[in-house]
Amino acid sequence: MLVVSALTASAQKIDPQHYTFEQFITDFKRSYRPDSPEYALRQQIFEENLRGIRAHNAVVNQSWKLGINRFSDRTANESAAFLGYNRLAEYGYDRKALKKHQGPDLAMMPDAGPLPNAVDWSARPGTPLHTWSNAPSLMTGQKEQGSCGSCWALAVAANVESHTALKTGSLPVLSSQQLLSCSPNPHHCGGKGGCDGSTPMLAYEYAQENGLVTEESFTYTAIDCIDCDGVDCDACNRCSSIGAHAVVSLHAPILTTSFTPPTPTPTSPAPAHPS
Repeated sequence: MLVVSALTASAQKIDPQHYTFEQFITDFKRSYRPDSPEYALRQQIFEENLRGIRAHNAVVNQSWKLGINRFSDRTANESAAFLGYNRLAEYGYDRKALKKHQGPDLAMMPDAGPLPNAVDWSARPGTPLHTWSNAPSLMTGQKEQGSCGSCWALAVAANVESHTALKTGSLPVLSSQQLLSCSPNPHHCGGKGGCDGSTPMLAYEYAQENGLVTEESFTYTAIDCIDCDGVDCDACNRCSSIGAHAVVSLHAPILTTSFTPPTPTPTSPAPAHPS
């Protein structure tokens, strides 16, 4: 059972309150034989997860919701295989110790002026936390990165989507695959690039130089270009000409406003299983 950030596009339309294991099998293309031990096991796991989802969503004033996705018939240990790895831990760094020495230099941050107590960027017009007027929503649907360390690319694509909506009133769905396939990372900042990891700063630099196309025209596959060859590199071969088809150009004043609150900012949180 994963938090809402891991929902697939199809999962966004599922109502957990009236959902069954039989529907799950159809929606997520499972091939369990009804009389098999695996069917019984997966049904038990699914129903336990479903009870947890319903219990969580029944709590009043929750700031986030749980939903059904392709991991809903998997145990927490099975799902953990898709959570990537802790690069700092691998190299012996202490994340808590680092945190004490990290943080923005407040003297260098621009004054954003008075800030609201709360902003919900997914809020709809007419609700208290909808504090802008030129776009009905500033967030596209949830996206799933799969078993690829592409959080940096998905976060930047989502952030540019939101700032485009703030600036133009139109909310595009932009290609995180373009960033994953085409953003260079010659010095291996945050990883070797692609699914091995990179940084939002490099993705922004790429987008500023080349613009971004839509998700529809460059669909997310969770495959990078580091070790691919032949047919697997078709998407990567598009990188040299993809900028000519960009629908969002960062040379235009889309991101010229401050990235300090109350504007959306990119984050790449580690996924977690609710206990």
